[in-house]
Amino acid sequence: MAVTWPLYLTLAAGAHVFLMVFSPEYAAEGQSTTIVLALTMLLATAVGPADVVLLMAGRSGLSLGNNLAALVVNMVLNVVLIPMFGVPGAAAARAAALGTRNVLPLLQIRRILGISPTGAGLWRSIAYAVFCFGMLPWCVQAALGTSVAALALGVALGAAGYAVLLWTGRERLSLTAFKALLRRRGAGRSPAAPSTPAERTVPPMDERTPAPPDRTVPDLIPPGHLPPDLTGPPDRTLPDRRR
Repeated sequence: MAVTWPLYLTLAAGAHVFLMVFSPEYAAEGQSTTIVLALTMLLATAVGPADVVLLMAGRSGLSLGNNLAALVVNMVLNVVLIPMFGVPGAAAARAAALGTRNVLPLLQIRRILGISPTGAGLWRSIAYAVFCFGMLPWCVQAALGTSVAALALGVALGAAGYAVLLWTGRERLSLTAFKALLRRRGAGRSPAAPSTPAERTVPPMDERTPAPPDRTVPDLIPPGHLPPDLTGPPDRTLPDRRR
């Protein structure tokens, strides 16, 4: 939430400025839709990965039922709201479907597993983000006008204040756990000291290479006693195999 809420709140506070990239008409018609969807994502990120917890607990049937319920809500509200409100009605239907998909798993894991995403720093984190990236940019735009410069000034002031608030409340927000994690990972990746190999004395090459064995074939027939047919060179003519 400390990372994602500033993004969605900035999008909601500066929806008109962001949509002016396309056209003034587009910004006027799409501002409410953008704000509704951005605020819906605040709820989705605040709940956390509740559906993943259900799957890890072996409750895939509940997860399937929650997704089917969200699909039904989305389809029914689209049929009802789009003819009445157009694109804002579609955004409202989408927001209701996302809320169904996130709130149902939250209630189920709290009832079945006794797990809740709320903690000591939850409301503090919400207050910091809403003030720095919701109220402050909106107030600056209300005073200076809706423009890129006003939005940039409001976001810059909010980011500076947000950094100070996170640093002063890092203990209550449990942000110091990341520092310990980084230290642990750095210690695990530190290279080990190279081991010094044992000194070995290598003998010279002539001492390591044994002398080849004496393979001289003794002369079994004394000279001068060879038969006459063996005194000449051997006949190496190949026989005619065609016969």
